[in-house]
Amino acid sequence: MPALLPPLQLTGAQTLRNVGLSDQPVALAEGKISEHFERSVDLSGYLVLPGIVDMMACPPQSGSADIDAQGVLHEAAVRGACQGVTTQYLSHAWRPPETDGAPSASHVMVEAWQEARPTLMTDVRVLLEIDHGLATEHRQIMDLIASTGIDLVAFSNGAQRADHVPRTLNSRTNARRPNVTMLLDHPSHVHRSLLTLVGLFDGLGVTYGSTGDTSAETREHHSMLGASLCIAPRSTKAAAAARAVNDPVVLSASDIVEQLRTGTLGKSNPIGADALVSDNDIGALARVALALTNAGVLDLGRAWALISENPARLLGLSDRGSLTPGQRADLTVVNQETDTVEATICAGRLSYLTGQAGSRFMDVPVSRAVAAE
Repeated sequence: MPALLPPLQLTGAQTLRNVGLSDQPVALAEGKISEHFERSVDLSGYLVLPGIVDMMACPPQSGSADIDAQGVLHEAAVRGACQGVTTQYLSHAWRPPETDGAPSASHVMVEAWQEARPTLMTDVRVLLEIDHGLATEHRQIMDLIASTGIDLVAFSNGAQRADHVPRTLNSRTNARRPNVTMLLDHPSHVHRSLLTLVGLFDGLGVTYGSTGDTSAETREHHSMLGASLCIAPRSTKAAAAARAVNDPVVLSASDIVEQLRTGTLGKSNPIGADALVSDNDIGALARVALALTNAGVLDLGRAWALISENPARLLGLSDRGSLTPGQRADLTVVNQETDTVEATICAGRLSYLTGQAGSRFMDVPVSRAVAAE
């Protein structure tokens, strides 16, 4: 893990504040946004923006049949840092033990996450996806959540996904098919298990929602359960059903990329989302926010809030998402000429550095653990 940067201020850049872009320097000390310091780094020609908060990212695919969970986690952290991500939730589908008495694949993965987390250059967390067909295993699921500090859960309905062909939205698939027979034959049993889970989530303060909703009915069911976050819905009707009851809608960035490409963004509510997630394209978040600004769809403050301030607020992460003094020093540094991320600072540590920004930081003590190109 990189060492903390010494107290310094970033000068010359355009910085994104609550009132919009400003030429006011950003000072850092002890891992937080702070006040003025004498030592400075000239970032003229750059944007200094709040670090990206990615609510749902797909883990990197391992090329080995024998998956090294810690290797995947470290790769995810580096990959996120290179794209300006400072907080990243990796999606993981709950998997029960294959045999009685054996640890579940989910326990193995989450234990690897707990062990690796202090060494990761990005704040990597786990989004646990629970298919309806597996909700009856609520005791094992809650044991995992309570013992490891998982703070974000999303329900999914794989039985409906299996029969649904998405119109435009993303093409993610579950790692494990649900027990469709259980869903068809014992819906009340499954529903009781879902209610048990949400009651336990509320008691632990876990944030929960749904992912991959394929219809308005599915979204309404999740909303009635209290799973208000509508993450990466697979149909426009599901997203509309969430908006109708003021549930937050979190779209996959790839959906916005497609709408920008085809010119189908609406005029009255051009995005129709409270936040964006990378889903299966970790580099899409910064690109989409900047593209929305360049296309004149949103100003930079509103566009960047979709990937920083808004997801932080929805997740209850009150210590990040803005450049306000006292917040975590999570920053994304973008070259204004090329619109590329050239530096990422996570909790006051340089986690990524490349291009011209690298020469600007030459006089600042930086650990060699920084991800670089």
